[in-house]
Amino acid sequence: MGEPLSVIGVVLAIPAVIKLLLGYCSDTKGAKKDIQGHITELFTLKGILEHIKNQQDTFHAGPIPSMPPKYASKEFLQVLAATNQILQSLQMSLEPKQSCFGQSVQRMTWTFKKGEVEEQFRRLERAKTWFIVMMTADNLSSCQGILSDISRLTSEIQNDRENREKEAIAKRRVVAMASAGRTGAGPFNGLQIASQRYQCLVSERPTDSLFGDSGGQGSSLVAPRQMLNLINEFAAGSGKTTLIAYIIEHIKALNAKAEDIALAYFYCSFDHLATQDPINILASLVAQLSSRAPQIIDDFSSKFADAVKAKLPRSLSLEDIEGTFVRNTAQLSGTLLLVDAVNESEKFMDVTKMLIKMVRNGNNVRLIVTSTGGLGSEMSTDDVNITHCNMHSLDINKDIGLYIDSKLANDANLMKLSEPLKIEIRDAIVSRAGGMFRYAHSQIQRLTRQLTGRDIRRALADMPRDLDETYARILTKISRDSTIQKYMQRALLWLSFASRPLNLHELCDAIVIEDDDTYINDDSRLHDPEIIIDLAHGLLDYDRNSMLLSLAHSSVKVFLTSEWIRTSEARAFALEEEEAHRIIMRKCLVYLGFSEFQARCGQPVRLNCAGASRYPLLGYAAFNWSFHARCIRQEDWRTIDRFLSTRLMPNGGNYGYWIQYITGPVSWLPMEVIVATSPLYYAASFGFTRLIKAILDFDPSVNLEDPGGQAGSTTLQVACFRAQREPARLLVEAGANPLCLDGSRYGEGFSSLFWAKQNGWDDIVKLMTEVASRRGFRDPVRRGAAIATDKEAQEIQREAIKYIEAVSSSLGTPESQWE
Repeated sequence: MGEPLSVIGVVLAIPAVIKLLLGYCSDTKGAKKDIQGHITELFTLKGILEHIKNQQDTFHAGPIPSMPPKYASKEFLQVLAATNQILQSLQMSLEPKQSCFGQSVQRMTWTFKKGEVEEQFRRLERAKTWFIVMMTADNLSSCQGILSDISRLTSEIQNDRENREKEAIAKRRVVAMASAGRTGAGPFNGLQIASQRYQCLVSERPTDSLFGDSGGQGSSLVAPRQMLNLINEFAAGSGKTTLIAYIIEHIKALNAKAEDIALAYFYCSFDHLATQDPINILASLVAQLSSRAPQIIDDFSSKFADAVKAKLPRSLSLEDIEGTFVRNTAQLSGTLLLVDAVNESEKFMDVTKMLIKMVRNGNNVRLIVTSTGGLGSEMSTDDVNITHCNMHSLDINKDIGLYIDSKLANDANLMKLSEPLKIEIRDAIVSRAGGMFRYAHSQIQRLTRQLTGRDIRRALADMPRDLDETYARILTKISRDSTIQKYMQRALLWLSFASRPLNLHELCDAIVIEDDDTYINDDSRLHDPEIIIDLAHGLLDYDRNSMLLSLAHSSVKVFLTSEWIRTSEARAFALEEEEAHRIIMRKCLVYLGFSEFQARCGQPVRLNCAGASRYPLLGYAAFNWSFHARCIRQEDWRTIDRFLSTRLMPNGGNYGYWIQYITGPVSWLPMEVIVATSPLYYAASFGFTRLIKAILDFDPSVNLEDPGGQAGSTTLQVACFRAQREPARLLVEAGANPLCLDGSRYGEGFSSLFWAKQNGWDDIVKLMTEVASRRGFRDPVRRGAAIATDKEAQEIQREAIKYIEAVSSSLGTPESQWE
């Protein structure tokens, strides 16, 4: 007989499930928002079980070692065993497959997998409820109803395990057939489709294929010459992300045993600004490479240790990460980077330049980039080989035909149709798809809603010509009601141009704001927030776990911003990027300008947090309104200036509340400091680059040398200290003095030039030197000398660090001096 199950045994099983969930989270586009909620639930369960373990330990440590009766009962052990079985089932569901085929199918079909996983979590929730009731109950008699439910739950789990074992045998046979190429007319396998398109990709260069000709060995990645393989001219909706997912899994399988071959990949997302930043992209790639080059972690650790020792801001620049990449890829035989949808990045020019630089400077680095637009001119270079691989619609249509065949064979309604009608469906959709998987999917969904074969033939006769017309029909239907049209126009605008995904309540507040609102309450809001999902007719995607909303596909944004929509019946929904950003900025400032926020500056933290909880859009508006301040016109500046001028109100007005909100409760600032400090200072401190540009362009009274904050720093000093590179560049170019000293009380203070050198900004340091020389700025540390030499500057830095170390124990680090 085995050892009885213990609480600690179940606790130890939870991290394994979390690790597998994180694997899906990192490998699969679209899985992250589903999985974050599940991980939170697992940590909650872990906390409950650890609390029970502590109670058990307390009894064991007593004068007479014992166990609380309820924890020794067979009912408790029954629930504990059921919980353990659920965790094991989750591990089986999420366990990475060993074969390339299995991994590809697993990663590309999260949409289908998540239903199975969510069912396991619903069961886990029932067990968690019993643990909570049991902990708070005086005896087990009050838990009998839940115990009966747990008994049924145990039976369900056992049945699932038996069915899973039976299905595993059948699945192994299917995978074996697929591996041998005997796909026949069996059920649809996502890999079969992706593999055909992959063959189209690599067949364009049969003598110089992407992976060489070493027979699938790990060394196939290595080649004498670095090569950039550029995949471009994909149409939005053609399934490029599915293709790149297959390539990733294929490379993983080829090089699974080659420890000196590294693979890293990244998905850019049009609706999340963080996924579009070069430093975030490269940092993610480098972090993945650390599994094959663990010295990367030591490299980063030493940089942070040096920063801590020197009492400097602990952040890495793009140059730091580039240097780490180059140094560590030199230890590998080959490195392959894959970046999907690079054109969805706002900074795609910077991204592509950074990627080419890594290929050029790294050791045997190769790169695959996908895009929905041509990147030839942006990525052209003489010293890196570039291969253009265009995915033609005819190639993709073959895959679409396989997809349709699979739906006709497996859908409960479509499989009952006659063979001639199935052929009609296949021919009709493929002939109009034009290589657009999104179009094929939408038409199949439309046909599955028909009640008879005759209705299907009518639907085929009335099919939209292409994906654009499909979206236009949906929007035309929405526009029949002017009120619904108004809210959907606003929802589509926000979801197309917001800097990050919005949750349901954020979006619902955003779409009801009017320009003259001074408050918002329940009468102003939608009665049922989820009605917006139904009204969208499939144009929006909603995740009930995270409550995040997004456009159903990037092709929706492409359509809304296209020239085609401007002359169609759906032209009322057409979006223009600059105007969309202006609208969002204006709505954010209306929100921040609500009367309730006028007198909140200086109030206790708990009151401000309580007020914020009633305003779901407040966080987005506070941190992102300046992001949307682009291509500012005079009327836009008047809106901005009106908000900034509220600092002259009692208690700093709405401006003061905004500053306190973004600094957060940890760095809660005195009201008098906020009121006395210019908006330009805080814009520089937080890196609000577009707000800095607007102030410099439209406010002739701005003084670049005004001291601000608690340390009496100038705007340039705080920008350099906080490592805000682009704001620092703008301020230097505008004429800010890089040599004057701040009021930090360390020795004689520090200059912007000092912090720029500490940040490793060689180009900014050079610019500062040129500006200081041209404008005649003097260095106070050198008592009138113009510019310190490199040797003298190093001596100044050493002396400054001595000051820091001498007073850090009593006065705190510089971080505590700058808010």
